[in-house]
Amino acid sequence: MEQFVQWGIDFMVGVSDNVSSMDGRIAFVIGAVSWFLVEQAIRRLAGITRITILLGFLGALGYGIWQILPMIQQAAPAGG
Repeated sequence: MEQFVQWGIDFMVGVSDNVSSMDGRIAFVIGAVSWFLVEQAIRRLAGITRITILLGFLGALGYGIWQILPMIQQAAPAGG
């Protein structure tokens, strides 16, 4: 993952260095496209993180219920 992020940073630096010598309109279009690509990458990473957090929460909830269930079953019923 770290190598992918570093590759993305290096790519964006290379693009920005090459765009500085181009016509302003072309540079604007390349900047808009690169911004769109960066935004999409961030959205996908956020989606993956969201799913990971949800799965971790559900796993912890299941484990917690599994640990508490024997205590609940052993407790004497109140008022009887």
